[in-house]
Amino acid sequence: MAATNDEPTCRWVDSSDGVRRCVVAGELDRNVRDRVAAALHAVPPGTAPHVDIDLGEVTFLDAAIAGVIIRYHAAVARYGGRVRVVNASGVPRRVLAITGPQLLDAVPKSSPRPAGPAGAGGGLIATVHDIVARSREIVESATAPDEPPHDDGEPA
Repeated sequence: MAATNDEPTCRWVDSSDGVRRCVVAGELDRNVRDRVAAALHAVPPGTAPHVDIDLGEVTFLDAAIAGVIIRYHAAVARYGGRVRVVNASGVPRRVLAITGPQLLDAVPKSSPRPAGPAGAGGGLIATVHDIVARSREIVESATAPDEPPHDDGEPA
């Protein structure tokens, strides 16, 4: 991916331990999905046994990009390779913790990791419910009128 203005960038680097690393920067959403996929496929599945996708410089990542990464991971795995996401934090890490937790490097103990398929998704469902509940709280607080609460027990 070539950088123009604030567009995301991706550059491939080789490490001394034989791992190919795709260093990505910027905001990644569905509008750049095809460019991200093309950048990842610059190293075609089967040509590198180990690939790290470094998201340390990514400020935003949505589900469309998570899907691109998950499909790339599946393609590499068909050839016996592995893909892992490293240095993800903030929103990108939270999105991947829900959509593709198997791709993340070690998750800090402070970040709950949803249960994988073997756990029948109980942790994932709880995480989704928590996100929905918190989103509702945020929307309600942002749209609530600036009135003090009533203490008389009667609706306003």
